[in-house]
Amino acid sequence: MKKTIITSIIVGSMVLAFSAVAQIHLDGNNDDWMAVPYAVEDWVNGVEGLYPEEVGAIVTDNVDIKHVKATMVGNTVFWYLEFHGGPVWPNNAMETEVEGVPVVSSRGYYHALLDLDNNAETGWKSDWYETHYTTVGYLASQAYEGAEPLGAEIYMGWGGRYWYPLPHPDSAGIKNSGVRSLGYEIMDCSEYDGVADNDLQFVISGAEIPNPDSIKSMAWQGAYLVAESHNEDLANDKLRYFFLGHAWGENFLEIGYEVTPIIEYFQAKESAEYFKAGDIIGICGFSETPADDWGVDITTRGEFTCPGVPVRPSSMAFDMDDSDWANVPFAVQDWVNGVEGLYPEEVGAIVTDNVDLKDVKAVANVDEKAVYWFLRFHGGPAWPNNAMQTEVEGVPVVSSRGYYHVLLDLDNNVETGWKSDWYETHYTTVGYLASQAYEGAEPLGAEIYMGWGGRYWYPAPHPDNAGVNNSGVRSLGYEIVDCADYDGVADNDLQFGICESEITDPDSSKSLHHDALLVNAGSQDSTLVTGNPVFFAHSWGNDFFEVGYTFAPVKQYFMNKTGQEFFKDGDVIGICGFSETPADDWGVDITTRGEFTVGAGMGVDDKVAVVGEYSLSNNYPNPFNPTTSISYATPTKGQVKLTIYNTLGQAVYTLVDNVIPAGKHTVTWDGLNNAGQQMASGVYFYTLETESFVQTKKMMLIK
Repeated sequence: MKKTIITSIIVGSMVLAFSAVAQIHLDGNNDDWMAVPYAVEDWVNGVEGLYPEEVGAIVTDNVDIKHVKATMVGNTVFWYLEFHGGPVWPNNAMETEVEGVPVVSSRGYYHALLDLDNNAETGWKSDWYETHYTTVGYLASQAYEGAEPLGAEIYMGWGGRYWYPLPHPDSAGIKNSGVRSLGYEIMDCSEYDGVADNDLQFVISGAEIPNPDSIKSMAWQGAYLVAESHNEDLANDKLRYFFLGHAWGENFLEIGYEVTPIIEYFQAKESAEYFKAGDIIGICGFSETPADDWGVDITTRGEFTCPGVPVRPSSMAFDMDDSDWANVPFAVQDWVNGVEGLYPEEVGAIVTDNVDLKDVKAVANVDEKAVYWFLRFHGGPAWPNNAMQTEVEGVPVVSSRGYYHVLLDLDNNVETGWKSDWYETHYTTVGYLASQAYEGAEPLGAEIYMGWGGRYWYPAPHPDNAGVNNSGVRSLGYEIVDCADYDGVADNDLQFGICESEITDPDSSKSLHHDALLVNAGSQDSTLVTGNPVFFAHSWGNDFFEVGYTFAPVKQYFMNKTGQEFFKDGDVIGICGFSETPADDWGVDITTRGEFTVGAGMGVDDKVAVVGEYSLSNNYPNPFNPTTSISYATPTKGQVKLTIYNTLGQAVYTLVDNVIPAGKHTVTWDGLNNAGQQMASGVYFYTLETESFVQTKKMMLIK
């Protein structure tokens, strides 16, 4: 069975219609910026002799800033710097020699300074930088018309370095030979005066682009963990990923940053609330490169208006822990455990425990515009599922591949949409059982499915080739598909993409959990491909899968297509689980119908039981083979570490090392060490550590 989805991918060069909110695509094409008003227009083109030597100005065209624009879409601020010359990147800004041969290299840092409180007297004043006038400062001192500094609370920056490769024709080109680093940073400069060079700048968030190369130096977007921050909560948050991206054109740079870390940073630091609806935010461009001995160009002040930042979905935690689902009612409970011989061959059923669906739950939060769903399986580990077997150079290896969905009956009418008892010319499991009058087997009529798919391709054989230490994760992604016209019986293939997104730079850690805002990369409805990141998240436990999706594109899609409004508060929606993997020749498991009500089932504030103190429970079962569960409780959100040790006191496996929300939590150990190898029979210890609590208990693994 091969899954086929018809979608319409929107290419970067296409000019999209603008609605009330600009659509910004980080694609190296600036047509989409035409409708965004200038914050700074026609800033001074530095020429030799315009600035005295002490200003330290850049007077090279390809780093002199001409225009600045900025806009906000959802949780993301996008800004744009256009330069007087080009190409601005690679900029060939450094000259050196390698073994006596002249070579050039590119290096530079490009920022936007943001005056979040729109007050020139607070924050770092942009007329001074490291004991000297900036270009705008000098021009303001000369009463140059239009030269106006601002007081910056933050700067957002991008930096890149092509180091010195051995000389060859593309040593400073874009075919890559020695890209050293590419990264982003957001800095708190509210206490930095620039004049005394007091160095009071603090990292809000910083991230390096993984595996940098010359392609990524020209354009990259995705979601990142905060690699460092002055705020310990942000630095230790290993659960949420934050969107960022950039692209270069011949004479411009466009950047997008999710503002969630900035909002949380200043709330914690000084209870300040920034990026509120209607806020006027000052902005200027700021570039510094080795050209002209690290000269700096800082433009005059401009401004843009914040439309308000929507709530980032957070009412469920994607932490490989299912305790926050405890109070959510079942939509489907104890679905049939497929066993050999239960289904006739033509059903094409999965009868492998680790992909056999058992329970389904779902909840939709109207304020967050998000739907969360949960699948539990009869067996485990459910992912990686080791579902494909092949050979590499004659050596047997296994690989993981699978697609995990829920079908949603948005109008709660079994007669409309794709009926779940048929799929690609054959009965599904629920269809077959319904045909046998099996009690509780009930198909639904689905308007959409929401799915996650992952592929570990075939690496060269070695111990972790299908494990979680990563070597060969090929793709991880999300999709929402319109299947309202797909009947399943005739295999008419009338499925249309509503929303899809690939996880950038996938690896085995991201395959197990990922909570992020990502860009919709393709849709049958081109108006949904906005460049604005939307919410997708997932995490795997040993025998369960939890997923979060924004439902905003679904609402807009069907309003545009049929005029129907779905996901209204109080709507009853039918749901079933749906899995398909290479196990049993692409067998499919589809559960009976359940339902949930939009806006009901789990509130943001009541999802976690109140815990009075830290505790570590006895593992169960004990002794165990092959898995055991360990429960613990935390009264407050904070850094938690749960580690398995052998009798020599050596750490063999880290179960938890994250910032964990308050509540009761359960994790599972499968007897593997951090290298993915099976541990020997014997006594092991597990230790729970927090800032104020440490406890150790003993367990026994038997074979």
